Amino acid sequence: MSTMDLERLKRLCDASTPGPWIANEMSSGGSTKSGAIVGYPSDSSMVASLYDGEYIEKKNREHDAAFIAEARTALPELIAEVELLRWALGHYANNSMSPYEGGIAREALARHEEKT
Repeated sequence: MSTMDLERLKRLCDASTPGPWIANEMSSGGSTKSGAIVGYPSDSSMVASLYDGEYIEKKNREHDAAFIAEARTALPELIAEVELLRWALGHYANNSMSPYEGGIAREALARHEEKT
């Protein structure tokens, strides 16, 4: 994943409604439709709804809602972890006392740059 990809994901996170979010199952009264919602734990406001027949399979709606809710807080944490590890690897590559270990870190950074 390139630095540009990480920056794009950070902007996406920053622009979305703050988390944490939760996922709940719901049904609409006497209707045959049921689904899952993603919302806030504090006031039950809805961020997203996933209903049968719209765009998801019935068997996946709870899992999809749980993924969406968890991703709101997990993605920023993962981005921060990747940035920290890249910084540490770069620092180690440039400051290692061992030429062998510093070489391993530099090789890892070069491989990453080739992929991005």
